[in-house]
Amino acid sequence: MHPLRGRWRPAAAPQASLLAASTLDDVVRTPSEDWLLAHEFAHQWFAWAVQCADFSDFWLNEGFATFLVGVLKEERWGSAAYQAELALWRERSRRVHSAGKDAPLSHSRPGGSLRPPLQEAELQPRGVTYSRGALVLHRLRAELGEAAFWAGVRRYVAGPHRHAARTEDLRNALEAASGRDLNPFFMRWVYSAAPDL
Repeated sequence: MHPLRGRWRPAAAPQASLLAASTLDDVVRTPSEDWLLAHEFAHQWFAWAVQCADFSDFWLNEGFATFLVGVLKEERWGSAAYQAELALWRERSRRVHSAGKDAPLSHSRPGGSLRPPLQEAELQPRGVTYSRGALVLHRLRAELGEAAFWAGVRRYVAGPHRHAARTEDLRNALEAASGRDLNPFFMRWVYSAAPDL
């Protein structure tokens, strides 16, 4: 069964994304330009059903929604469409790095110094939160394999932390599904500025 099909249902009350009618213009012209709709639909699970605790872990919302655009395009339009999304994420991550604006994906590192949650104005650039978040998920998928990765994602979505998710909740779910220690991976790629994904 494809990981996006089956028993995934939002745990929270339904929400809505309002988009202008002109949003569909690109899709009408070029059906494979369905990224915005896919991104917003992905937020049904990653922002509404599973909400990050605060902006310190905002990548959990936006990285997943961006990554799932690529997964949907791969399913719907083929491997080349996924590779095009991957190239786009890498370019956006590279631009952030070139501009000297690197930042860790998560600011809720376990054992790190306690600090107040990030405010919206303190958010990392979109090239980090969205694109590098998607790249981390891509790399996890490749390293863990399809079965373990998607089993871990399902564990994460079903976890008890739905209204206050942290990066460690994702790590724990992926570790439980894969039987692997992912602390070194998360320390390198998530809790540090890591542009070279």
